[in-house]
Amino acid sequence: MEQQHKILFTGLTGNLGRTLIPLLKKNNYIVYTTYKYQKELDFIGEKDSEFINPIKCDLLSEKDIAKMVTSFKIHFDSVVNLVGGFIYKDLISSDINDIKKMMDINLYSVFNICKYSPKILASSSNKSIINMLTPYAENPVAGVCAYSSSKAALLNLSKSMAIEFEKYSIRVNSIMTDNANIFLLLFLSILYTHFAVPPVANKSSIITKFLKGFIEDSCIDKESFPYSKP
Repeated sequence: MEQQHKILFTGLTGNLGRTLIPLLKKNNYIVYTTYKYQKELDFIGEKDSEFINPIKCDLLSEKDIAKMVTSFKIHFDSVVNLVGGFIYKDLISSDINDIKKMMDINLYSVFNICKYSPKILASSSNKSIINMLTPYAENPVAGVCAYSSSKAALLNLSKSMAIEFEKYSIRVNSIMTDNANIFLLLFLSILYTHFAVPPVANKSSIITKFLKGFIEDSCIDKESFPYSKP
């Protein structure tokens, strides 16, 4: 009998996470998600809430995360970071609290959980971390200076982790797209393959190349995507 893939999510109660839930149910994953406030769980309908295993944890508290990891009775295969927030303000209208809020939600929370990922994933034979990005991380537009800066920092954190976590046999990848269907496709593919995948996935040519490599069971051209680690 094939072993079920066990995933620890952050931010599964958000819009993108709730889009994923039917897919996760269909593929019979074992799913846990962190949350801080009860109102986060209220966004998940009663029908789906029975499928989700919630864990109360403040991701900005390393003490909370360490306690959570120690209490685990299950060993995970993947950590998927969907946690995030958005502010639409231009630089002149923003203040230091805006950038601090974006860094807290989009960077520091992911930093903290990923620091403990080698322990969280220690018993898996197919370890992976997936971080959710946005095209604004590389191509910002007016009005998203605090948001795009925090996501650009997350992009570089992901690249660093891909290098540092190689010794733990943990694959680290980011999905950078504003297309929900492309996200779902790449999400499933990353979970099931040991191969490198493109860190930027918002162009059809990249998707086509990735699918060809995945279907043929061959590795993506690393010169095109030098940051991804197999």
